[in-house]
Amino acid sequence: MILVLKRAAEVFILPVMSLRMEISGVFFCVLALFQSASASVYSFGQSFNYAIPSPYSQYGSDGKGAMRAAVINIGSHHILKDLDIHLGITHQHLADLDITITSPQGTRIALFSSGNPALTAGGKLIFIFDQQASLAADTFSSFGAVTTLKPAGVYSLDSFNGQDAFGAWTINIDDKYFSNTGSLDFVRMVVTNPEPATALLMLTGMVLARRKK
Repeated sequence: MILVLKRAAEVFILPVMSLRMEISGVFFCVLALFQSASASVYSFGQSFNYAIPSPYSQYGSDGKGAMRAAVINIGSHHILKDLDIHLGITHQHLADLDITITSPQGTRIALFSSGNPALTAGGKLIFIFDQQASLAADTFSSFGAVTTLKPAGVYSLDSFNGQDAFGAWTINIDDKYFSNTGSLDFVRMVVTNPEPATALLMLTGMVLARRKK
């Protein structure tokens, strides 16, 4: 289904359900806001089995140093309304780890911070990073086989909202202390698109902002 709109000598063809469109008008976007639909959720996952730390890092053989960067490439365009990160991690001492994620646009946040004195153990674990979680990654004191956390400190997964998920996402893990080692087993990214009406409203705002300059 499409909307064909005219203004003077210009013709605009607007796909009602498409989030990828090119228009030169402004107010025409509003006509599509009456199209209602639910948000869409997509999942992108990859197995890694990367050593923590990398044996090739400066102190890798002694259990301290950085893991090889883990990269997930998302090959389709999705404007982010919400992002959850699932990490499968095997490690003997969780308090050793700093974990960050960087978007294709270069936005970087800390998911997990080292030094939490309550984390005196480890194992083969799954962490789900969700901004709506009640526990914070830098202050929680217990964990199970699957634990849901929000990012450490002032960092927020909402920092990625409005960005395009397309491109290379990078997970970095740094083991800050000697002796204990582990691995990154898998990464899964759960991406939520806004409903079409919200996406079109965001697009309208961006066009209006450009026209005011």
